[in-house]
Amino acid sequence: MARHRRSILYGLIPAALYATPVLAVRPPFDFTGTWTGTATASEGRTARLIATFASTGPATFTGSVTIRSVATCHVDGTRRRYVDLHVTCQGERRTLRAHLARAARTLRGHFRFGGQRVRFAVTKDGA
Repeated sequence: MARHRRSILYGLIPAALYATPVLAVRPPFDFTGTWTGTATASEGRTARLIATFASTGPATFTGSVTIRSVATCHVDGTRRRYVDLHVTCQGERRTLRAHLARAARTLRGHFRFGGQRVRFAVTKDGA
């Protein structure tokens, strides 16, 4: 019986060690500030993006993004494995998914618009 318990224990230890990184809480990231960058359509046209975000919690933020000084949209964001950006423009709501590069302080992603793939990247200004 003791031998059986030991084999179960030896099986559970590696499982617990491998599960720990998955269950670990992501360190907070401060989204507060001005972010600048571009959005580039697959046909090559580029638009300048300026976003202003304010952190509302350890993994959430809110703010706005201005596209080519023509349209300003409201943004609510949530950071999990990826960053989900819930963008509301002219009454339409769309969810964009981005990758956060913490060291470079950059959000990168893509979405479909008018039948084209649009890539975007914004970098947090300042030190």
